[in-house]
Amino acid sequence: MQPPYGPPPGGTPQGYGPPTAPGAPLQQGYGPPTTPGAPLPPGGYGTQPQPPPGGPVGGYLPAAPGAPLGGQKKIEPLAIVSLVAGLVGLPAGLCCSWFALAFTLVAVGTGAFALVNISNKPNELGGKGLAIGGIIAGLAIPAMLIAFVFLSVAFLSLPAIFG
Repeated sequence: MQPPYGPPPGGTPQGYGPPTAPGAPLQQGYGPPTTPGAPLPPGGYGTQPQPPPGGPVGGYLPAAPGAPLGGQKKIEPLAIVSLVAGLVGLPAGLCCSWFALAFTLVAVGTGAFALVNISNKPNELGGKGLAIGGIIAGLAIPAMLIAFVFLSVAFLSLPAIFG
């Protein structure tokens, strides 16, 4: 069993003093305020180290030439085209069948070019996920068409098998 709580060993810690009565004036803990423009008391943060001449200002390196400011990467437009073509081609593959293969070529081709451009300029261009999504959606179109053909042949051959 744990002993009951009480004052710390050795009495009340230094600096606290006895509690004040209600309505009594509060004690000042930091001393009088300084006047504006007066020198600050010693201590604090001290002096900051100065960068070497010609070095980075404020501890930050300058941005690379051609890199967008603020850490934002420009999205590769071909990656967007790839994703849009792949997503538009998915429903087109269900209704217009062979016409959707054009969307496959656009989605996979522009996605591949986008991935090459992004890998050549990784600090400037983004959109790798968009390009990969466009390639996957583009490759799903012929997979759906092939599945549709096999299912159609299988369905049409049922009467011959069970007939």
